[in-house]
Amino acid sequence: MTKTNIIHDTIVVVHKDTIVKTFELVSKPHVQVSPFVDFFNSTGNVFTALSAVATLLAIIISLYAIYKATNDNSKQILAHKIEEIYELVVALSLTYGYLFEVYNYLEKSIKEDVEAKGRQNLVKNFYKLNIELKEKFDIEDLLKKTMRLNILANTYLNGNIKFDVIGYSQLFVAILYILKYEDLKMREPEFKEPLPTSENLFKLSEDISQELVKVIGYGTENKGYITYRNTTFKEKIHPKNN
Repeated sequence: MTKTNIIHDTIVVVHKDTIVKTFELVSKPHVQVSPFVDFFNSTGNVFTALSAVATLLAIIISLYAIYKATNDNSKQILAHKIEEIYELVVALSLTYGYLFEVYNYLEKSIKEDVEAKGRQNLVKNFYKLNIELKEKFDIEDLLKKTMRLNILANTYLNGNIKFDVIGYSQLFVAILYILKYEDLKMREPEFKEPLPTSENLFKLSEDISQELVKVIGYGTENKGYITYRNTTFKEKIHPKNN
């Protein structure tokens, strides 16, 4: 019995002591809180604000990195396209001498001061040389390159260099169509006058090539091209002798 009472008394005492301690803690609000807890309670809002600012800065930095990467990628694409334009201008210029030589027989045959017999010989030579030319060059492939050049110029170039390349491509379309269909009218309506000599075309291709390396920016609309082609561009391909 005594053992039992001792255990019971201990339980009661402990239970009572716990109740008292709890009551005392609640009934004494002035009890000092731990400095560590008080620090985080008082600075919690500050940490929250700093965290928000840090998150915002991280977003801004990420957006800038994306913008820079996109901008760099756009520049790389532009550089690649300009390089392709350059290659097409040079490649086409290397064929123009052969094309012009054959075309020129047909052009000479329509001159008023040419006698009938001479005209017949010019036309005959044109047909003969044109057959040989088509065996050496793929006219359709050259037309595809010319069309490609026109598309690239419209998309990626600006200003006078854009108009020069468009006019350059139209020159090749004209001479290639003349040779393909064996008809001088195929150069119209863009070029009613004779096409430029090999020397003038080569000089133009050099000027264009030099300008291409300086190109910056993207293509814009073609407003003003018709006027430019019929004045400045044609002065370049038909320079007046001083």
